[in-house]
Amino acid sequence: MLCLFNFMKVIDLILFSAVKNNLDYLRRRIKANARKKRFLDKMTDEQKAIKRAKDREYYHKKKTENKPRKITEFTEREKLNIREKWREASRKYRKKCRFKKI
Repeated sequence: MLCLFNFMKVIDLILFSAVKNNLDYLRRRIKANARKKRFLDKMTDEQKAIKRAKDREYYHKKKTENKPRKITEFTEREKLNIREKWREASRKYRKKCRFKKI
Protein backbone atom coordinates (compact mmCIF):
# COMPACT_ATOMS: atom_id res chain seq x y z
CA MET A 1 0.00 0.00 0.00
CA LEU A 2 2.90 2.32 0.73
CA CYS A 3 4.27 1.96 -2.81
CA LEU A 4 0.82 2.54 -4.30
CA PHE A 5 0.37 5.64 -2.15
CA ASN A 6 3.72 7.08 -3.30
CA PHE A 7 2.84 6.38 -6.92
CA MET A 8 -0.50 8.13 -6.50
CA LYS A 9 1.24 11.05 -4.82
CA VAL A 10 3.58 11.47 -7.81
CA ILE A 11 0.67 11.34 -10.23
CA ASP A 12 -1.16 13.84 -8.06
CA LEU A 13 1.70 16.31 -8.11
CA ILE A 14 2.47 16.04 -11.80
CA LEU A 15 -0.70 15.34 -13.74
CA PHE A 16 -3.59 16.52 -11.63
CA SER A 17 -2.28 19.41 -9.57
CA ALA A 18 -5.13 21.73 -10.58
CA VAL A 19 -7.96 19.41 -9.51
CA LYS A 20 -9.10 19.59 -5.89
CA ASN A 21 -9.43 16.34 -3.92
CA ASN A 22 -7.90 14.42 -6.80
CA LEU A 23 -5.96 12.07 -4.56
CA ASP A 24 -9.24 10.80 -3.12
CA TYR A 25 -10.62 10.50 -6.64
CA LEU A 26 -7.62 8.45 -7.77
CA ARG A 27 -7.94 6.17 -4.76
CA ARG A 28 -11.61 5.58 -5.51
CA ARG A 29 -10.87 4.88 -9.19
CA ILE A 30 -8.08 2.41 -8.34
CA LYS A 31 -10.35 0.59 -5.89
CA ALA A 32 -13.22 0.53 -8.38
CA ASN A 33 -10.98 -0.80 -11.15
CA ALA A 34 -9.63 -3.52 -8.84
CA ARG A 35 -13.18 -4.46 -7.81
CA LYS A 36 -14.25 -4.68 -11.47
CA LYS A 37 -11.20 -6.80 -12.36
CA ARG A 38 -11.92 -9.23 -9.51
CA PHE A 39 -15.53 -9.48 -10.66
CA LEU A 40 -14.49 -10.23 -14.25
CA ASP A 41 -11.86 -12.76 -13.12
CA LYS A 42 -14.44 -14.69 -11.09
CA MET A 43 -16.78 -15.10 -14.07
CA THR A 44 -17.15 -18.50 -15.69
CA ASP A 45 -16.75 -18.96 -19.44
CA GLU A 46 -20.54 -19.06 -19.90
CA GLN A 47 -20.97 -15.82 -17.95
CA LYS A 48 -18.20 -14.19 -19.98
CA ALA A 49 -19.92 -15.24 -23.22
CA ILE A 50 -23.22 -13.76 -21.99
CA LYS A 51 -21.49 -10.50 -21.02
CA ARG A 52 -19.73 -10.26 -24.39
CA ALA A 53 -23.06 -10.80 -26.17
CA LYS A 54 -24.70 -8.09 -24.04
CA ASP A 55 -21.83 -5.68 -24.73
CA ARG A 56 -21.99 -6.42 -28.45
CA GLU A 57 -25.75 -5.83 -28.46
CA TYR A 58 -25.31 -2.54 -26.58
CA TYR A 59 -22.65 -1.40 -29.06
CA HIS A 60 -24.80 -2.23 -32.09
CA LYS A 61 -27.80 -0.46 -30.55
CA LYS A 62 -25.74 2.69 -29.99
CA LYS A 63 -24.27 2.42 -33.47
CA THR A 64 -27.72 2.31 -35.07
CA GLU A 65 -28.67 5.42 -33.07
CA ASN A 66 -25.51 7.11 -34.45
CA LYS A 67 -24.26 7.75 -30.92
CA PRO A 68 -20.57 7.18 -31.64
CA ARG A 69 -20.46 9.71 -34.48
CA LYS A 70 -17.60 9.51 -36.92
CA ILE A 71 -15.15 12.38 -37.11
CA THR A 72 -16.26 13.06 -40.70
CA GLU A 73 -19.78 13.88 -39.48
CA PHE A 74 -18.62 16.92 -37.49
CA THR A 75 -18.07 20.48 -38.69
CA GLU A 76 -14.51 21.72 -39.18
CA ARG A 77 -14.56 23.67 -35.92
CA GLU A 78 -15.84 20.63 -33.99
CA LYS A 79 -13.17 18.47 -35.64
CA LEU A 80 -10.45 20.84 -34.43
CA ASN A 81 -11.80 20.75 -30.87
CA ILE A 82 -12.15 16.97 -30.84
CA ARG A 83 -8.67 16.42 -32.23
CA GLU A 84 -7.20 18.82 -29.68
CA LYS A 85 -8.88 16.80 -26.91
CA TRP A 86 -7.45 13.60 -28.42
CA ARG A 87 -3.96 15.11 -28.49
CA GLU A 88 -4.25 16.25 -24.88
CA ALA A 89 -5.50 12.82 -23.78
CA SER A 90 -2.62 11.15 -25.64
CA ARG A 91 -0.12 13.46 -23.96
CA LYS A 92 -1.54 12.64 -20.52
CA TYR A 93 -1.53 8.92 -21.28
CA ARG A 94 2.07 8.91 -22.51
CA LYS A 95 3.14 10.94 -19.48
CA LYS A 96 1.38 8.50 -17.17
CA CYS A 97 3.06 5.54 -18.89
CA ARG A 98 6.46 7.16 -18.47
CA PHE A 99 5.89 7.41 -14.72
CA LYS A 100 4.73 3.80 -14.52
CA LYS A 101 8.09 2.68 -15.94
CA ILE A 102 10.00 4.59 -13.27
